[in-house]
Amino acid sequence: MEAPQSDRSETGRDPDRFAVALRSLLAILRSERLTDRVARVEAEQLATRTMIALRETVEAEQAEAFEPAVGAFEKLKDELAPLNRFGDMAIEFFPPPATGRAVPAPTARAARAAVRNALLVQLDAGDVTRERIEWACDGTNLLVNMHDDGPGQVRREDDALRPVAEHVESAGGTWDLDSTPGWGSHLQIVFPLDPPAPATGTALEDLTPRQRQVVVLIAQGMTNPEVADHLGISANTVKFHVRQAMRHLGASRRSELAALAASGGNPA
Repeated sequence: MEAPQSDRSETGRDPDRFAVALRSLLAILRSERLTDRVARVEAEQLATRTMIALRETVEAEQAEAFEPAVGAFEKLKDELAPLNRFGDMAIEFFPPPATGRAVPAPTARAARAAVRNALLVQLDAGDVTRERIEWACDGTNLLVNMHDDGPGQVRREDDALRPVAEHVESAGGTWDLDSTPGWGSHLQIVFPLDPPAPATGTALEDLTPRQRQVVVLIAQGMTNPEVADHLGISANTVKFHVRQAMRHLGASRRSELAALAASGGNPA
């Protein structure tokens, strides 16, 4: 049986963790602060540590029911340490309080995967030199905030951010992006710490605002390209929201999704 979406991020079936390790290796090899010999040694050690860590932690992490918030954050910090040490982007880490609630393990994995994917978007763009990553808890939610010094031109609808959305929504979370030209971008993610209600047969109101918009337009008979044009997003993003809405509403076909939308999301 395939693992749930939120479990993929650290099992090797999702590429973001390997992508971050590869970026770290490239940063080491390209670093002007290291001699060729030292760079090779550092790269070999990082590759070895990464492979050992992946083999040793996957089963243990999947067996855990909860992770201390501080411990979950430290895992992320450790993963990004080589990138922060040798890369061109300076990353500042602000951990959650030690007294915060424990985080469900799937939520912790989804949070780390969302951060990794957001960083990969910035690394691909090559226009961010400083990143602030902050985790906090308000008693009922894990709050993840990321702020960069980039040009502030990233939009929530960009296809590059789709993996971030997938990991966030797979854990029942919500996210928003505030970009200001010349001032950078601020990514805000909220993960609920309490178990979500069963997904099958949920009401239409339980979908995200964007999912509801897409489903309503599909119920009106629009195709994916027409929905994309109407909302100003890509067809691939529409497909993603359709898949998510079908999963939440328990629909197996597009026609069934349209019927559920017409009935308010409740099965007949």
